[in-house]
Amino acid sequence: MKKILVLAALLWSAAALAQTSVWKIAHVMAQEGSKGVYVLESSDFQGCLDAFCDKFVDNSLTAAIRGSDALPIEHRYRGDDYARVQLKQKDFAEMEARLWTLPSGDRIFVVKIINISEDTVAHIYYFSVGPDKMQRLREPEGMNYSFIYNFKLGGLGRDIEVEMEYRQSDTISILDDGTRVLKKVAPHAISVWVDDPDPSGKTNIRATPGGKIVGRLGDPRPQLEDEEDYGPEDDGPGGNTPEVYNPTNGWWQILGYTIDGLDISEGGWIHWSVIAMSTRNYAGQKLQLHKEPSADSPVVGTITKSDVTVRPMDMSPDGEWVKVKTPYGTGWIETNWLCGNPYTTCA
Repeated sequence: MKKILVLAALLWSAAALAQTSVWKIAHVMAQEGSKGVYVLESSDFQGCLDAFCDKFVDNSLTAAIRGSDALPIEHRYRGDDYARVQLKQKDFAEMEARLWTLPSGDRIFVVKIINISEDTVAHIYYFSVGPDKMQRLREPEGMNYSFIYNFKLGGLGRDIEVEMEYRQSDTISILDDGTRVLKKVAPHAISVWVDDPDPSGKTNIRATPGGKIVGRLGDPRPQLEDEEDYGPEDDGPGGNTPEVYNPTNGWWQILGYTIDGLDISEGGWIHWSVIAMSTRNYAGQKLQLHKEPSADSPVVGTITKSDVTVRPMDMSPDGEWVKVKTPYGTGWIETNWLCGNPYTTCA
């Protein structure tokens, strides 16, 4: 009886290990890092796809993209240098693979896999392709998987769309030399809070700078379908402490698809006079306001008190300076001296 129990335990351990190393692709690839080398039987698209899938033979997506019909297929496409499969199941599961040939003749193989039930969130992997092997490459600088919903490899050119859950997409571009660059839709976005002096408590949001009003913050509205986790009462995406960018003639574009439950997927702009930030001179440092966004520019005012509320009016192209209106005058201040959270410090 003891022998049977020991054998059963060993078989269970082996099965658990197989699940960890075969099903959890993201876990395995994280352990492997950029040291992974994959031997190729052929260096074409099929060979690259086989080399990756052979490592995860029991994964439903790797099996489906190679032609298995063991699970219901929602969509499947196969071309000379691109393949995609999506499973028909409750949790979203999709795999894409693409082989890009660069002007130099070098080749980059990219795999995206997302399977909520087996591999949690979307992940993407890059490989340089040689005549008999492919080598894992590092991710682009600045990648942050928070709130990434999907990666889309099927577009034109060598751009990969980074689809976000709560805001507009970023882009990963593969340059001619193979460098992978993350291009954020709003690289210099700043956090602010809504602080409208209008006693009505209503704040207009417009479709374009100074254009049509798409709604008002403070008006009652039904909860949107995608606000199950982040609704008007939360400070997360869609809340009343938005990120803003792209200042234009006194208006800031709101980053995201909602604000306080208001749908702004077709465009949302807010005026500088109804948003606020605070200074981060918590130790009582005196902060100089400059005439232009430069430390060499003349000083037009000095903030002498700590944690002062200011209104952001404009931003320098490099995102390092913000023009603010303060009780001590109006001028430019370095962005790192500002905090966009009304509830806590930005220490």
